[in-house]
Amino acid sequence: MDRRTFLRNAAGTALLAGGAGSGLAAWAAPVVGKPKILPWGVDLAGMDPAARPGDDFAQYAGGKWMKSAKIPGDRTRWGAFDELREQADLDVKALVEAAARAPQQAGSDGQKIADFYASYLDTAAIEAKGMDPVKPILKEIAAAPDAASLAIMAAKPGVSVPLPITWGVGPDAKNPDIYVLSMGHGGLGLPNRTFYIGATAKPDILTSYTAHIGRMLALAGIADAPAKASAIVAFETRIAEKHWLPEQLRERDKTYNPRTRAELKTLAPAFPWDKAFEASLVGQADRVVIRPLDAIAPIADVYMTAPMETLRAYSTYHTLRAYADVLPKAFDQESYAFFGKKLNGQPEQRARDKRAIAALNSALGEAVGKLYVAKHFPPDSKAKMTALVENMRAAYGERIKALSWMSAETKKQAAEKLALFRPKIGYPDKWRDYSALTIVRGDAFGNAQRIDEFEARRRLLRLGKKTERDEWGMTPQTVNASYNSVFNEITFP
Repeated sequence: MDRRTFLRNAAGTALLAGGAGSGLAAWAAPVVGKPKILPWGVDLAGMDPAARPGDDFAQYAGGKWMKSAKIPGDRTRWGAFDELREQADLDVKALVEAAARAPQQAGSDGQKIADFYASYLDTAAIEAKGMDPVKPILKEIAAAPDAASLAIMAAKPGVSVPLPITWGVGPDAKNPDIYVLSMGHGGLGLPNRTFYIGATAKPDILTSYTAHIGRMLALAGIADAPAKASAIVAFETRIAEKHWLPEQLRERDKTYNPRTRAELKTLAPAFPWDKAFEASLVGQADRVVIRPLDAIAPIADVYMTAPMETLRAYSTYHTLRAYADVLPKAFDQESYAFFGKKLNGQPEQRARDKRAIAALNSALGEAVGKLYVAKHFPPDSKAKMTALVENMRAAYGERIKALSWMSAETKKQAAEKLALFRPKIGYPDKWRDYSALTIVRGDAFGNAQRIDEFEARRRLLRLGKKTERDEWGMTPQTVNASYNSVFNEITFP
């Protein structure tokens, strides 16, 4: 999809928030106070009244906005959501910089926010350290004697070494009151199997990807980088051949396949399940829900029988890729050149401070969210939004009762589901606890590692426990909304 098509797709929502031609200047002062568009939140200036809405509603709703709007160079699309997200980031940046200027108690959320942000921006310190922060991981990869040892290493919480078989802990889709171990496939550097094989394969992308891997390995001083890059892509192609298609992974009944540990070991006996599960803190798991059931055994076989030189090179490259933004600039630029510019068509790399905010939102999102809520979403706003949703629930219930095409039994079930539906408005009632996370100023790489481990441990150690229904999947400063079908809830951050 080209950049103009993205603009057109955004036009239907542009009337919700963006004024005509109202692209935001990079890191302008945050807008706080009254809603941007008054009195009812529709951008009349962005509409094209000359268009007939029955013929082309997108043109009618946002034609003037589309004509004047420009996609920023560091973006691949632009629309109302993107403008709102940019504004939210501006507001977060102002809060973070205020926190950085104020004294912060050691170990507090404020200290962690300020020091993470400062460390991410301290590219001089990153350059000075060079490859030293990542060397221990690369050394351990190089010392792995066999595939089983490498798999066990990759299973450790927070380790960036990839495995083509993945597992994690989440709510059981058929018993959502408990956390269960679920298993899928991964291990590809490109988005999915369609890039590698069949009629949808993209030879130009594969060629560029191979060259990119070779350059990343060469930057790390790896010998025979081009040959190893070719071997890595061939290895990923063999994995891709065993992957399910994206549309297959959307079929709920086919992706819910519970198996015991013994049955899993029978599926792929060569894989070190016991030691890998123990390394990943789920050693007690005796049941796993497998999504692509018939893919696990062949993928395990591809991994366990691959040449060790290829597995080491594969693990090395993906480690470098995972931490490219906190390694010397050459790695960061090379990663952007392929994944940003070549693969996604992003003309310019985003400024470092913008990426710092994105990284901070990912790492300490709810700690930042507390600051954001205190400044931008007072309790009366949450109360008003909650009342609005409850009014919608009541109206929806009345509509269900009046439907002529729905049977009495179906109406009963619909009413029960509506009554159990839970909206999450604005921000969580219980904030995430970051006290176990250590953030060190001047240690961007170490911070990234510790955050990865903290998050992995937080999720994995929930196995077998009662699900946390109050947990949020998005931060308050996120411009989005989601429906969780397992819990029958909608989140409005």
